[in-house]
Amino acid sequence: MVRTLKVSVERKTFLVRWEGEHGGIWCSITEHSRGSVYGLGFEKEEVGWLIELWTKAIELKSHLGFNKKYKGKSCVHLMEVCFNNHGRFIRISKFTTNRKPTFLVIPEGEKGRGWENLKSALSSLLVVPPLNAYEKGRQYKVERFNHNHVGPLYRTFTNVVGDKGPRRGGIVPVGRWARG
Repeated sequence: MVRTLKVSVERKTFLVRWEGEHGGIWCSITEHSRGSVYGLGFEKEEVGWLIELWTKAIELKSHLGFNKKYKGKSCVHLMEVCFNNHGRFIRISKFTTNRKPTFLVIPEGEKGRGWENLKSALSSLLVVPPLNAYEKGRQYKVERFNHNHVGPLYRTFTNVVGDKGPRRGGIVPVGRWARG
């Protein structure tokens, strides 16, 4: 099952396309501008990341920019919010081993409407579960996590002694210095 939506931003036309059953297996965004065609493919998890960052870019002030990367199964995506003399734009790059990097340039459009239209096209084709949700049967169960109190600075003394709460620890390779 293939579903396609067409979005026009300034002089460019973008085709957002889902392929697969029930919401799609993967998504492709194809840019048609001045006789050239450019395209990028995304898996479902990458689309969730993309929608989240698109929302952040829309809410961002006009003189600010950012860049974020997402490491997928077979490639790395980089999303950058940049600006030049013509206004703000989003550049989405895809880096794959043994291939040339590909990218899309998406202009902001008039009053940011271009980004909003593309984001709503992606959202309408796929209902993305929250990032901290896991599937049990056919229903999604969301884990509750208070994001306001994260990190070792926000742990109370009783939680530190009881070894509860979020920690930033991990496995540390000790090597030959631990041998006695």
